[in-house]
Amino acid sequence: MATFKSLSPNDVSRVPFNANKQFTFISSSASTVGVSLQKFEYSSLVLNTFSSASTDTLNTIKYYQLDHLFYRNNKLDISNKLGDADYLAESRILYNKVNVLSIPSNLYGNKIKPGSFHYSSSNGYLIDDKKGNLIISGTQFISHSIDEKEKVLSIGPIKGFKQYDVNYNLYGKTTPNLVTHYNKEKVYDDSYYHNILTYKNILFSKEDYGVDISGSKINFLSNGSLTSSILSPHNETYNFNPGEDFTISMYINPVSASSYLLCKSSKEATLPTPLYQPLYTTGSSQIMNLKTQNHYPFEIFIDNSQNLTFRKTDGTFTPTITAPINTGSLSHIVCMSSASVMEIWISGSKISSTADTTIYQTENKSDLYIGSKGELSNYYTGSISNLMIFNSSRTEEQIKSLSSSIDGSPYVGNIFYSNGIATITHLKHQNVGLPGSTSYNLKFKNIHPIFENEYQCTINSNEYNFTHNISTRKIKSDQRPTLANFATGSLFKPYVTTVGLYNEANELLVVGKLGQPVRMSDETDTTFVLRWDT
Repeated sequence: MATFKSLSPNDVSRVPFNANKQFTFISSSASTVGVSLQKFEYSSLVLNTFSSASTDTLNTIKYYQLDHLFYRNNKLDISNKLGDADYLAESRILYNKVNVLSIPSNLYGNKIKPGSFHYSSSNGYLIDDKKGNLIISGTQFISHSIDEKEKVLSIGPIKGFKQYDVNYNLYGKTTPNLVTHYNKEKVYDDSYYHNILTYKNILFSKEDYGVDISGSKINFLSNGSLTSSILSPHNETYNFNPGEDFTISMYINPVSASSYLLCKSSKEATLPTPLYQPLYTTGSSQIMNLKTQNHYPFEIFIDNSQNLTFRKTDGTFTPTITAPINTGSLSHIVCMSSASVMEIWISGSKISSTADTTIYQTENKSDLYIGSKGELSNYYTGSISNLMIFNSSRTEEQIKSLSSSIDGSPYVGNIFYSNGIATITHLKHQNVGLPGSTSYNLKFKNIHPIFENEYQCTINSNEYNFTHNISTRKIKSDQRPTLANFATGSLFKPYVTTVGLYNEANELLVVGKLGQPVRMSDETDTTFVLRWDT
């Protein structure tokens, strides 16, 4: 016998859940299933230079594609970038070269399960932190959001190799072009605060931090007729009064002494007072650069005796600390004020310290000057890179990390879970995943969404009323619908062996065979539940 009923939306439900499958590969087996490891590099050449893959030996086109889809301007345009974006938890930094591990979608399914990625080679072991960052296994690190909150200024410059404007691309030249200098206003720094910078007569070139480790540096020139400097307008985040910890970190390669590296002193942009001139007088309300009051939160300079000097003043007390510095060689310096103690660290070692004797406010309204003393004198000659100001102190371990890992970041690269792409971007860790040079091991879990479909088929006690079995017919023919007498009495109890689901065209879509026949009741309703996964 059989009955046909239409199901209502209340009879149907779909419950999603995720299934995970773990994959483990070595480099040789990974390549056979479509996993690829490639190196992309930036080139200043225009894209139409590469007429075919054979001419694009550096994978520059792929570099541009990766940059465009995942990295470029991500702090201001994160919503339009691919990947599982977490603005504060994820660190997306792309330098001039990157190693890219690509996993095909038939392996990662909907996405790679966060926290399941493992990549190892003879040069290192990488894992993901569940937030889209790759780190060295065993790394101890603080939250990226906390680190970026404390970093109130950052000038790598991360994109120095691009020059912000391709017309001034001097990256890679061994001898700077003294005619084509870089002048640009309203440039954002590399921090999350988007500080405004003004570049004046500076040059960009490559900085070598060690074997196969190179980034960008800012070159400052001072030859009498031409001077270089960087200015950032006054910002309260750069002001530090007594009792407020702060740390200033940078790489420097000075050429000569008696020059200022960084200061928030000398002069400030303000309106002259009193405003007694009529408004129609030219320049009556013009902002002017006036000499600041005799207090400032910090000055860092190289004195005539070739000592690195760090000092601050509240107008009455001027604590000063010095440390010898070499000219003509690259050094990493940290000037820190913490717990009423001022310290100078060079290349990860504390060189000197002194008590901070200031008791009154040291803040002022001066602009922040880099490479000069208020653009008035003591212009710096040499290079500066990875300049960072933190509104907190740094531990010894953090300072050593700043001096040894270029930017102090624990992040090696990124993993874009929904796209099956892992990138190794950090300048120091490029050798962890060099294509073709070393074998590697790869392990990850995928996330494959599965839906449990449930259909409830309820049969009322009087509805099981039709059968195709001709033995129940008075006339033994499937063309005769009249039932025999035994099939119409109360003693006739039919059984159910099969439940099927049909579409509107009466096409059988799903069929369920019962393990054993189920006898129907003529006193109560009977409900069959069909479940299957898709």
